[in-house]
Amino acid sequence: MAGGVESQWSIRVFERFERSVVRLNHGGLFLGTGFVVYWDESRACLIITCHHVVSRVPMSEILDAYFSGNTIPSAVRIVRRGNDIKDLALLWVQRMSSQVTRPPVVMDFFQHPVAPGWDVVLLGYNVLRNNFILEPSTCSPSTNTHIKYSCTSTGGMSGSPIVLAGVNKVVGVHFMSSGSTGYAICTQAIREYLEEYLHMDNLSIHELLAIAAEAT
Repeated sequence: MAGGVESQWSIRVFERFERSVVRLNHGGLFLGTGFVVYWDESRACLIITCHHVVSRVPMSEILDAYFSGNTIPSAVRIVRRGNDIKDLALLWVQRMSSQVTRPPVVMDFFQHPVAPGWDVVLLGYNVLRNNFILEPSTCSPSTNTHIKYSCTSTGGMSGSPIVLAGVNKVVGVHFMSSGSTGYAICTQAIREYLEEYLHMDNLSIHELLAIAAEAT
C-alpha cells in the first residue's frame, strides 16, 4: 500500500477504534492489550485478550482496564481462560469507568480466510511508554490457527486486534512477534475457543459472544 494511502487508512482505523482498545493492568502493573468484542443496551461488555496476558491473575481478582484517555479504570473479571495452545482469554467488564461516556465501538470479526499480501494494522499499547500504537503491516502465508504478518511490535502488544484494511474488521489477535514477523490467532481459532467454552457450534462469533454475555 502506498505510504499516503496507508497513512490515511491508519488514521481512519485509529479514529474509529481508539475507544475500543484497552490497556490491561493488575496490581499496578501493565499486562497487555485487549479490545471490545461485545456491547449491548444493558451495558454488557466483553473484551478479548491473550491467555498469557492474564495467566497469572487469579480468576477471583479484578483487573483494571483503561480505555483510551481514561485515568479511572473499568473493573474487569476473567470469564474464560485459554491455555498455551489456545492463547485467548475472555473478560467481562463488571463496572465501567465513569469516564466512559459513550459506548465503545464493537470490533467485529472477518470470518473468512486471509490472503497473503493483504494490508492490516495492529492496534495496541506499548509496555515501555504505555501509549497507543498503530503498526501498519502486510499478511504473509497463514495456517489454520495463526496469521503471520510483517510487524515491529514491542512488549505489551499481546492481545491487540489485527484489523483488515478497508474492511475495518478483525482478522486475528496478536500474541507474539519474532524479528520482523508478527503472529496472530485467526478468527477460526477464536470461534473454536468460544464453541468449546459454550458447548455450541454452527454459530457466528457474534452469536457466540451474545450467548457468553448473557451467561455472565
